[in-house]
Amino acid sequence: MYKRDIINFLFLISFPMFGIGNYVSSSISPTIGYFIGSIPFLLITVFYLLDVLYGNRFSLKVGRFYYVGLAYVLSGVFSLFLSWFKGLPDLSLSSVIGKSMLVFLPFSAFVIFYLYNPKSKEGFMPKLLFMSLTLLLIVNLLGYGAGLTNQGHYLEGRLNLPFFGGLYTAASVLAMMNLMLVFKMRKVWWTNPVRMFGYVTYFALNAVFIYFINSRLTMMILIAVILLIFLGGIRSNLNYWTSLFMIPLLLNGSILVYQILTLPVFASVMQRVDYENVTSFSGRSYLWEIGLAWMFEDQRGIVFGNGYQGQYFLGNLREIAALWNPETPDKMHFHSSSLEIIVNQGIVGLGLFLIIGYRVFKHYKERFIKDQPDGIIFFVVVYLLYDLQVSTFVYLDSLGSLFMMLFAARIIVQKKSSTTQEVPSELVKVEDFA
Repeated sequence: MYKRDIINFLFLISFPMFGIGNYVSSSISPTIGYFIGSIPFLLITVFYLLDVLYGNRFSLKVGRFYYVGLAYVLSGVFSLFLSWFKGLPDLSLSSVIGKSMLVFLPFSAFVIFYLYNPKSKEGFMPKLLFMSLTLLLIVNLLGYGAGLTNQGHYLEGRLNLPFFGGLYTAASVLAMMNLMLVFKMRKVWWTNPVRMFGYVTYFALNAVFIYFINSRLTMMILIAVILLIFLGGIRSNLNYWTSLFMIPLLLNGSILVYQILTLPVFASVMQRVDYENVTSFSGRSYLWEIGLAWMFEDQRGIVFGNGYQGQYFLGNLREIAALWNPETPDKMHFHSSSLEIIVNQGIVGLGLFLIIGYRVFKHYKERFIKDQPDGIIFFVVVYLLYDLQVSTFVYLDSLGSLFMMLFAARIIVQKKSSTTQEVPSELVKVEDFA
């Protein structure tokens, strides 16, 4: 029992530690920050290896899907080392190793987390995840109250919480938490007014934070997913396929989006409803069009990718970078996880991720339809799939990517997994996957 408690405690603090690592990476040292963020995942992995070494054997069945996840994280690690080898500015060997730990370790750590919780209730992971994200939010509020601000992505006039990867990461995490609260609200409504009051209060608090962070795309996706939930469209498989074409849909429907946002009910919430700004999605449309042009016309490195921040080697964002980030033009990116993945990790990397996304979508949709407690994750998965196209929240070592690997790990570790303390020794099959 105490072993499981240790693993669960490390999981609980993993996302707050990840957030603190983000702050250190931006303000002090990238290498030190990456190491701090990876400590809980490293400790989970080391604990498991020591447990196996000292005789505790595990029965675990992993199918081909495990190797899809492993191949995907390794493609991310490969992209980092490739860019270091090619000479990407400000990328040292130590920072590559540190960032690679954040890309590689969480996936195995999440598998181990489920391995130590084989008989936990279906709603155990979502509950612990929500607690961890709540702890992350509390740490951010304490840091902000102490005068700290985000060092990696700061914009004047916005709520710049210090221990998130950036403004959009903060807004997306809060949006995910609100979608989990919506799931809980659907269960109680008027049957439990005390709980309902608590859920509504927490939802409103997060909504206020999102408002002051003022990420319009995050708010749009959150509102769209909530509408899908209450209109019944959330169950449709079209959500997966539509999410893959979000960029072309937005580019072709930008005027319609502007007309919707100018409605009084949305204009007061979005705050910044300017025609040029909205129809270009704060300039993102120019980046997306360049990315799409590379996919269909240029295609250099499209199979295995051009390495981390591969657009630097392609040079296709150089002119825009000179206008927006003249001091650090090599830091310009596509503001799209899917474009980042295909440019940096190639069709191979994107294909692996899409397989993961589809399996995760299919699994949690089934759990939701069966009204299982872990069906709560389905709302979050739909949000992540739509957000995949319009921000880097789901790319590489960003929090959204970690969430996807956490959800995938549940599929990998089947409920048949158990320790030798719970099954006869002759039924135990040892498979060391770490």
